[in-house]
Amino acid sequence: MNPWTAITIVSILFSAKHCVADLVLTRLLFLISFGLTAGWAKQRTNTEISTTTHIYINLIGTIYWIISHYLV
Repeated sequence: MNPWTAITIVSILFSAKHCVADLVLTRLLFLISFGLTAGWAKQRTNTEISTTTHIYINLIGTIYWIISHYLV
């Protein structure tokens, strides 16, 4: 399979999983673009970069969620 086909499929599945698990459709475009970017980073470099980016995005999202639900 072409790497870009695989990256695109995984990005769509990644986005769908997060939208269903989080019950939020508003982040769909961001999640698809992030999935494509993380897949591209993994394809071009190594797993560390895409995994580290995923960790930071989750951390930022969690901090934003805590602030928006408990501090506002």
